[in-house]
Amino acid sequence: MSTDLSQLAWPLARLEEAIEALARASGANGQRLERRAPDPKDKASLEEYISDVAGGCGLELQSISFGYAETDRFLARLRPTLLRLPGTDLFLVILTGGRRRLSVLSPSGARARVAAVSLKAALEAPAEARVAAGVDAMLARARLAPRASRRARRAILAEQLSDAQLGGGWHARLPASAPFSTQLRRSGLLERAGQLLSAHVVNYLLVMLGWWIMGMGVLSGRVDRGWLWAWALVMVSALPFRLLALATEGQLAVEGGLLLRRRLMGGVLKLDPDQVRSEGIGRLLGRVLESEAVEALALDGGFAAALACVELLCALVVIGLGASGPLHALLLAACVLGVLIEARAEHRAHQRYTDAKVAVTQELVEGMVGHRTRLVQSQREQWHAREDVLLADDLACSRELDRRSVRLIALAPRLTMLVGLMGLWPLFVAGQVVPSRLAISIGGVLLATAAMRRLVGGITSLSGARVAFRTIAPLFNAAALRERPGLAQIGATAPGAPLLEAEGLGYRHLRRGEPVLNGTHLKIQHGDRILLEGPSGGGKSTLGALLAGLRVPERGLLLLHGYDLGALGDRRWRERVAMAPQFHENHLFAGTLAFNLLMGRAWPPSRADMEEALAICQELELGPLLERMPGGIEQMVGETGWQLSHGERSRVYLARALLQGADLVVLDESFAALDPATLERALDCVLRRAPAALVIAHP
Repeated sequence: MSTDLSQLAWPLARLEEAIEALARASGANGQRLERRAPDPKDKASLEEYISDVAGGCGLELQSISFGYAETDRFLARLRPTLLRLPGTDLFLVILTGGRRRLSVLSPSGARARVAAVSLKAALEAPAEARVAAGVDAMLARARLAPRASRRARRAILAEQLSDAQLGGGWHARLPASAPFSTQLRRSGLLERAGQLLSAHVVNYLLVMLGWWIMGMGVLSGRVDRGWLWAWALVMVSALPFRLLALATEGQLAVEGGLLLRRRLMGGVLKLDPDQVRSEGIGRLLGRVLESEAVEALALDGGFAAALACVELLCALVVIGLGASGPLHALLLAACVLGVLIEARAEHRAHQRYTDAKVAVTQELVEGMVGHRTRLVQSQREQWHAREDVLLADDLACSRELDRRSVRLIALAPRLTMLVGLMGLWPLFVAGQVVPSRLAISIGGVLLATAAMRRLVGGITSLSGARVAFRTIAPLFNAAALRERPGLAQIGATAPGAPLLEAEGLGYRHLRRGEPVLNGTHLKIQHGDRILLEGPSGGGKSTLGALLAGLRVPERGLLLLHGYDLGALGDRRWRERVAMAPQFHENHLFAGTLAFNLLMGRAWPPSRADMEEALAICQELELGPLLERMPGGIEQMVGETGWQLSHGERSRVYLARALLQGADLVVLDESFAALDPATLERALDCVLRRAPAALVIAHP
């Protein structure tokens, strides 16, 4: 490793400061947390340490790794990254990557430029040292020319180390909870949008200049080769700006869509469970369906409307320089104002139609999924009575929207043309027509008509995007909820101290109605095995969710190892308390069985993780299932793979909770689908492997 890199690297003792500096450079706002220094040889400890500190700084770090054959591409595409130098306890804070030079933040706070070849050599040196002696000896025996020997050495090393992993790091990015304006600014999308608009403006002005040159030549009767060459040169000059605009528009659409989808995904994962239940699957499905409309319509409509505004402004300037002067431009401006008023009415119609459409989706999905029993018990002629009412309302709203949309799209450009030509009528009556200025006015009217057609299309798309965004706003806003990072670290528990303690817990669903829990007291010690029984609706599952940190109590005190949820933090609490919810609230994701089992652990899993997962599967009587699967524990399961029975899924959920390695395991109706013999063996597995267990069941 070169001296320069040693001077620019951060030692392990200053790793917290390095992460804080990386957070500031990434635009994150947060508070650095004081943590005990991790063991650099313990990968899990280091990962947890870095994740905790980054979370406190308002930053999200994603673990990455790269191989020998990927070094050049890896360095060229680096974004803000914390990179560990192989074989050392030194870390580099890299701000931007590059094929030749990278920008690095030094411990002194200064930014420095580092040659990519120097960093590449430092990253590859430990791996090359393992095989370099043998390669050099072989080349020495071959007696090649120096230049050929160097090429052969690089080729042989690349072949022998093609699968070697050089090291790893952590990509930095703002979490989904960060302000969306900050995410847009830090992602560079605002600069790209400005670049797109500038390219379109320059392209448009060059095209106008070209046609002005041609028009002046025609009107003056001097269209010679020089005029034609000038026109061609201007039009060719506009082509690069047009291509730049198209490329930037594509990049903006892709990156903006990814940013929006990531925000919405973060919001989906943070929705309150009671809110999900109150809305129903149909309304939530309607929100998800509208998210695609936001992405497509907002980008297309925003581009079109912005460009149309530029074109309209240029057209009004041209008309103001024409035969009728500024009064003609004011007349067209009044026409534009009238179109905007009609567009507002179309927007309200679009909102009513979207509400009606979501209501139909809610009724249809809930009728198919959640209310079959209610429908069967009703008279056949009443099965679709509510659907008929909703469909009639949807049809009426659709007709109104179509009528206003057609009126806006079809009439607005024609009205612009008509008003523009009417503005020229007084000149013909007075006989004061100047051909050159008349040509300018007519050109301006044609430009305004084309711009109005584009503006109407853009406004219609933006209206649809705004309506769709209003529908998905709960998902978008839910992403802003930040998880509590926590300040405390769990140490050794005093002998006899409770593992978990609850005093006076109270909880109401959606903060209204009668409390489900009121003054609940509970104490769980290490090694306890607790059976919680009670009638349906008595609050058993709600209590389990509170203990697991999935819900926050409305009042009362809840302590885990002596710390409350705010002090310990969401992630650390859920690592210590694992819960297997009821069957209808648990999920088997499309992926391998190993992925579904080891979701609570680091991924990719270690050999020890896989062996433990296989052992628990055998104890839960899932061995015959693994034998039937062609891929064993690596078999794809879920919607697109191997289908599991009700009982097999229940045991997978059990294994998932046990594999988390938590101090307390909460099992909500996890044994309901098992036969007596399988239940006995599954219960024996839980009692042996769970440090403490709370089993919720019906009497």
